[in-house]
Amino acid sequence: MEVAKEKSHARHAWLYQAEEEFEKRQKDNLELPSAEHQAIESSQAGVETWKYKAKNSLMYYPEGVPDEEQLFKKPRQVVHKNTRFLRDPFSQALSRSQLQQAAALNAQVSQQSYQAAGQM
Repeated sequence: MEVAKEKSHARHAWLYQAEEEFEKRQKDNLELPSAEHQAIESSQAGVETWKYKAKNSLMYYPEGVPDEEQLFKKPRQVVHKNTRFLRDPFSQALSRSQLQQAAALNAQVSQQSYQAAGQM
């Protein structure tokens, strides 16, 4: 489980980088600097009180929460009978006759278009 989490972290480093930067910035803000530093530095206008998370609950599903849609559906099954052909779909005789019909139809249509164009 930890290895998968580390791989996910490495793959999506850009996602977690902002979260790490926020935590570092928040830690620096909570430290008490010296009096001279407090007077010189100007901080941001607002106080950062909210917690930044890379995978927030608005954009991502919360981890550990079961998917309600899966609870109410029947589990999917493969019906092997429906994955088999009842007869050979690539029959040579059938395919040859269909090819001859298509060729005859194509020749007839092309001859009509030549006659309509006045080329023949």
